[in-house]
Amino acid sequence: MSLFRRDVVNPNTLLVETEDLPLWQLALIWTGLGVVVVALFIFYLWFYTSVLGLELPKTTMLKRQNIEWKSNVQILEARLESYESALEAIEIRDDKVYRMVFGFKDVEKPAPELHMRRESDLDKLSLEMSGLMKRTVLQSRSLEEIGYYSQQAGDMVSCIPSVPPVHPAKGNYRLSSSFGYRTDPVYGGRRMHSGMDFAAPIGTDVFSTADGVVESVKHQFTGYGNQIVIDHGFGYKTRFAHLSATLVTPGMKVHRGDVIGRIGKSGKSTGPHLHYEVIYRGKYVNPWNYMDLGMPVEEFDAMLGSRQADLEFNRINQTSAILERATKNSGK
Repeated sequence: MSLFRRDVVNPNTLLVETEDLPLWQLALIWTGLGVVVVALFIFYLWFYTSVLGLELPKTTMLKRQNIEWKSNVQILEARLESYESALEAIEIRDDKVYRMVFGFKDVEKPAPELHMRRESDLDKLSLEMSGLMKRTVLQSRSLEEIGYYSQQAGDMVSCIPSVPPVHPAKGNYRLSSSFGYRTDPVYGGRRMHSGMDFAAPIGTDVFSTADGVVESVKHQFTGYGNQIVIDHGFGYKTRFAHLSATLVTPGMKVHRGDVIGRIGKSGKSTGPHLHYEVIYRGKYVNPWNYMDLGMPVEEFDAMLGSRQADLEFNRINQTSAILERATKNSGK
C-alpha cells in the first residue's frame, strides 16, 4: 500500500479497492514531512556546532577567506605606510631644501579625503591610496620643476643681489639707517624699516645689484617716491626708492653693475638718500645679509669695467649686423 493511497471496501461489489487519499490528507502528510525534515536539519546543526563544537564547512571557508583578506589588507597598509613615509621625507626635503634654495613656494598639499561613516578597511585603504597618488603626482611635478631650474643653477649666482647698490668708494655714501625697527623720522613712533638707507648727494649713481628684469617703475610724490622694482627670479626682488631719476623701463633686462637710476629725495624723505630693499619669497629680508659693504673698490670697478666691456661688445656686434644688412640691401 502506498503512502498516498488507501484500501477501501466497495459496498456494491464487496471488493477491496485502492483509491487516492483526499487532497487535504495529502497536504497534511507533506506538511508533516516538511516539519520533520526541518526539525532534523536544525537538530543536526545544533548537534554539529553546539555538542561537537565544530563549524560548518561554509563558515570555515568564509573565515579562511576573511583571514586572507585581512592579511592582504595589513600587508597593503604596511606598504602604504612605508611609501607615505618615503614620500613625506621627499616632500620635506623638497620644501625645506630644494625649493628654498631656488626661492620657490612650498608645494600645496591636496586636501585630505573625507572618510565615510562606518567605513570598511577597504574603504579606508582606497581613500589613503587616492590621497597618496595625488601627493605623488604633485611631488613629481615639483621635482620636474626643480630639475629644470637646477640645470640653470649657474644663472642663479648672478641673480642673487650680492653687491652694494652704490659705489663702495670711501666718502661716496653714508649708511643713515639700517634694517629693523627704528623711530620714524617723519611721523615719529617706533616702526619697521624694511630696507637700508644710503645717504649720498643727489644724482649719485644707483646700480643694479644682480641680473634681472625690471618689474615696475613708479613716479609719485608720497611714500617711496620715484622707485624701481627688479625681479631677479628664484624668489628675489629688489626695490630702489626716493630716486631723482629712473633710467630703466618695465620689462627691460638689467645686469649686475648697470646704472638704473640716480639718488634723490622724492616721496617721504627728509634728505637725499637711496632706500634699498631685498625681498625674498614675498618677505622683506635684511640686505646686509646679501651684500659686502667692505667690497674692495678695485673689485667693484672691475665688475663695472667688465659690464661696460660687455655693453661695448654688444653695441659693436649690433652695429656690425646693421651695416651687414644695409650692405646686402644696397647690393640688391
